[in-house]
Amino acid sequence: MNGRRSIAGLCMLCALAFSAFSAQSAGAASKGTETFTCKNIGDPEGTFAGPHCIGHDVNGDWAHVLIGNNTKTTTTKENTNETGEKIPFLLKATIAGVSTEIEATTVTGVGSMENKQAASGEHYSHELDTLTFTGVTVKGPAGKGCKVYKDEGGTKGKEAEFATNELTTTTEGQGLAETVMPAAGETVATLFIEGCEGALKTLNKTWTITGGFKGTPEGGTMGFTHAGTTAQETLFFGGAKAGINGSLTRKGKHPGVEKDEYRALVRTNVETP
Repeated sequence: MNGRRSIAGLCMLCALAFSAFSAQSAGAASKGTETFTCKNIGDPEGTFAGPHCIGHDVNGDWAHVLIGNNTKTTTTKENTNETGEKIPFLLKATIAGVSTEIEATTVTGVGSMENKQAASGEHYSHELDTLTFTGVTVKGPAGKGCKVYKDEGGTKGKEAEFATNELTTTTEGQGLAETVMPAAGETVATLFIEGCEGALKTLNKTWTITGGFKGTPEGGTMGFTHAGTTAQETLFFGGAKAGINGSLTRKGKHPGVEKDEYRALVRTNVETP
């Protein structure tokens, strides 16, 4: 009789332990997002096929390498997709009653990012950088003499160029998405338009880009469309709802690794019990 009770008690303990393990596993959830470098660590240790760590491959050479919390990492950005193809950047809005398109052939950025952990336990990435747009033209209205100039502290600067104020990019409360906005105030960038002829002379003045937008990176690249960013209704050009079309690839050096090269910075969910 005592033997049966012992066996029954042991079975009950096993059942309770299994239930606790199952509940813990079921309770495992995303605790936010952290940034990793995508590094070639050599077959057969890697789990991805290429330098953007997109698409799992059991025979891949590439893998996520975690960047520790509160460790500042130098970053760069360029307007390329995951294959390295350069994608023109396009800003579109109807300003002063005119459908206007500003295009830049080249976008470059420099800044820094850190992985952080909030008091709530959420992991997130925070980035500060400035973007410079060159090869800038007024694509629409075309053929009307309109030209873009950089704002140099309130005076007209270089032609075919403009730059943003410092921007902040964060995944806090965003899951795998990220929000881009000015680090201070509401102004993303200021630029001059001059040279417009005839009825379009109303465009000849200083214009501001304000607000921000949200996107979801794939690998080290965040692509965005005019329709998608316009629908967010959070980005404005001259006070009018605006949208952007393009692609930005983020790269960084792994902190503390001497002579490390710039690699794609990849953001992924962190799951904890």
